[in-house]
Amino acid sequence: MQRALDDSLSRSFSTLTTLDFTNAFNTAERVDIAASLRNYCPSLYRTAKWAYNAASDLVLGQHILQSATGVRQGDPLGPLLLSLAIRPLLDRLSTFLGTDHLVLAYLDDVYVLSPTQDLASASEFASTLEMIYFRTSTPYSFSGSVFNKTSAIFRGLSRITP
Repeated sequence: MQRALDDSLSRSFSTLTTLDFTNAFNTAERVDIAASLRNYCPSLYRTAKWAYNAASDLVLGQHILQSATGVRQGDPLGPLLLSLAIRPLLDRLSTFLGTDHLVLAYLDDVYVLSPTQDLASASEFASTLEMIYFRTSTPYSFSGSVFNKTSAIFRGLSRITP
């Protein structure tokens, strides 16, 4: 992020939009995780398939629930798997927005550096990105989560960089 902010001085970015997926770790579709592993990290595919191929039991008192979506809590590979599942969306957003925007992410937090404030509000921007995302047809999609519009924020870079 620091490199992107430093680069923003030479690329004339003036706005940083922050977006957050709603409940991303629990709702990422395992099919999406598998597809991204095959594309971006095939050496881990067999290990993840072994760990996530079947639903896991969640014990709640006397009740047992089946967990078939998301990454497992406490799994050291969980953040990596989530990041890989989100990557196709980030690639599509980056392509749609063009070279005058920069799309970055850390886990389920997405940052878009823009030359101007694209819309009236960050919430409207999040809605627009969701429409782009859901209209895009690809072999797989990060379909479990959508952006949390109440936490979407526009920030002027002059308030962030010295």
